[in-house]
Amino acid sequence: GTIPYLQQRFADAGLDPAEWDLTVTTGPLAKGEEGVIAVSSTYTFQSLKIIGITAQVPLRASATFTSQVWMR
Repeated sequence: GTIPYLQQRFADAGLDPAEWDLTVTTGPLAKGEEGVIAVSSTYTFQSLKIIGITAQVPLRASATFTSQVWMR
């Protein structure tokens, strides 16, 4: 459910979720184990297209989290 939740948050912020790659650590994590959530995309400078230049910059962000789930 994490990916759909993040996609909805992006849409709520006015960002197209289809333009972003979302990565979440998979598999069950025991309490205390760390996972990673990462997003990445490419930003194109529209203002430079007027003068015939195409410039793109990669955008990336990530965060780690500690699992709070007890597994038996």
